[in-house]
Amino acid sequence: MPGVNLPENFRDAPRRSRRNFRLTSACVTLAALAVLLDGFAPPSLAFATNLRWIDGAAVLCLALGVDWRALLAGDDEGTPIDGLLLGALAIGAVQAWATSGRDGSAEWLAQLAAGSGVYFGLTRAMRRAPAAIEWVWRALAGVAMVLGAHAIWAATGGLGGLGGLTRQELLVDAGWSGRHTLVKGLGFLFIALAGRALESRAAPWWRVATLFAFAGAGLHLATGGIGLGARALARLDDPRCFSTLSVTLLLAVAIAREAWSLGRLRKHEMGRWRALAVATGVVAVGGVLGEASGGEGVRMLVALGALAVMSVRAPEAAVVTAFPAEVEVAEEPEEQARAA
Repeated sequence: MPGVNLPENFRDAPRRSRRNFRLTSACVTLAALAVLLDGFAPPSLAFATNLRWIDGAAVLCLALGVDWRALLAGDDEGTPIDGLLLGALAIGAVQAWATSGRDGSAEWLAQLAAGSGVYFGLTRAMRRAPAAIEWVWRALAGVAMVLGAHAIWAATGGLGGLGGLTRQELLVDAGWSGRHTLVKGLGFLFIALAGRALESRAAPWWRVATLFAFAGAGLHLATGGIGLGARALARLDDPRCFSTLSVTLLLAVAIAREAWSLGRLRKHEMGRWRALAVATGVVAVGGVLGEASGGEGVRMLVALGALAVMSVRAPEAAVVTAFPAEVEVAEEPEEQARAA
């Protein structure tokens, strides 16, 4: 470009941008894959360890996504739910210590820590690669298609019919440390993806992913139910359970509110954000009325949804600058001669 001296860091900007996009997209894909592996092939089957695949994904997202120098210098800008997540982690740690990890407190804390690690790391990574936000939606659609296709295959004889599907549900419940995890996860995906599929410019494969989620949720609902009932409200008499549900509701309401407001700000994407808000609200109601939590699968899917919402709301997702502030404009030859 004549008359403009571009600094070295700007000349390499397109290359860095592509590298950041690929790296962030790979981390999103890895997190989604880790959730599936924890449900169907947890590390405990092959290794004598309590660690899960999602723990490794969370560490990787934190290591690669967070700008640690900016964080230590106090220049890292948080998201609207960072404080709630930190408060939830503190409550979970106290509960796990008080109960010595019994009553599912250790599993809840581990899943919350992993989900927070993925969220913290990837929200920071998205600031350097806003285009990777679309990859979050693709990851959600991919999980829906895998789970839906597996349910259809199992129910049609792949695992011996509906009886085999029921046995598989129990195995995934154990891997994700929850109850009725598949039907809850597929229900969340169906609602969220339905909004994306109904947008005017949606590609056909979004409708395909939505149908897979619907079919899978229907099959798991028919074989195992969903485990909702007013009797679950009796758990609120337990102070530990009450505090856990309170934090969960606060987080879900915050995410749903931000997603709903995005529908007003981005009219052309209203369907996906409004549907994601509704799906998050449904998960919150299921957490209150459910006999047990949706486990790692549901929590990580909600975390990915929150990642998409908070990343879109970040200024980096909307503001594109032509040149950085370091660009120096060279003087024209006539101006140089006049100055001489």
